[in-house]
Amino acid sequence: MIRRIEGWFVRTFSICAVIFGLSALRVDMLTWQTVELASSLGGEKVLSTDASARIVNRGNTWTAVGYCRRDYLLAAGRIAAAAVDGVIAAGDIDRVAAALDLLERTAQAILNCSPAESIAWTWVAMARSQLGGNDEYVERLLARSQWTAPSDLAVISIRLPEIARNLSRRGDLFAPLARADIRTLFAAEHSAWDTARILGPVFAWIGPIAQEEFRSITDALHRDALIQSLGYQRANIVGCTRERFIDWLYRGQRGTCDTGDRIPDFDWSKSDQGK
Repeated sequence: MIRRIEGWFVRTFSICAVIFGLSALRVDMLTWQTVELASSLGGEKVLSTDASARIVNRGNTWTAVGYCRRDYLLAAGRIAAAAVDGVIAAGDIDRVAAALDLLERTAQAILNCSPAESIAWTWVAMARSQLGGNDEYVERLLARSQWTAPSDLAVISIRLPEIARNLSRRGDLFAPLARADIRTLFAAEHSAWDTARILGPVFAWIGPIAQEEFRSITDALHRDALIQSLGYQRANIVGCTRERFIDWLYRGQRGTCDTGDRIPDFDWSKSDQGK
């Protein structure tokens, strides 16, 4: 009897070990494939129309995960965010709501495992903003992201554009959040070129706040570096007149745009043509 029980136990244990091993292998393969796809989405790359559609159509597979693997979940979030950009870029209106819902569910899965993942709070805010969340709720989500990661450039590069969009569309409720991220970017320990890369594309929405914060910088070298780097992004951080700013860009950004050192008007003779 004892031997039969031992044999049954060994067989049961062996079967469970095989099942567990296969399950772990599936998890590792799924994680590896997801991380590989997410890592290929760096820079300005956008998922193709077909890839975005397939990801949105199979959305349940991304969030039906019963284990907490940070590398997998963050990669899945990046893919879901890229799918949102992909369907919008393709004009696939029918899938926009589903893509946003996928992004929100994926971000919630991350937060269920790790409530301190700042980027996930930003992703939820992005989805809620587009799906009709009220202003105060969206602001709280972005504030939570800022509280959990106040100075992480990788997070700010996604969070600040979302704050800027909401500031433009929803009003001044989001101005303090924008000011906090801009103040962080202007801190001396951050590269002026990293600051320009993040701030430049959304400068039109948050320019007045950025100009106010810029005036508080006392380090002359850091000010000059920001003026030059943001100038390459066509961001008039000094707030000089439009004419002087364009002239300064045309001069290859020599000197500063708030000086009167302008290129001579070589078309002066045209005013005499009508005589």
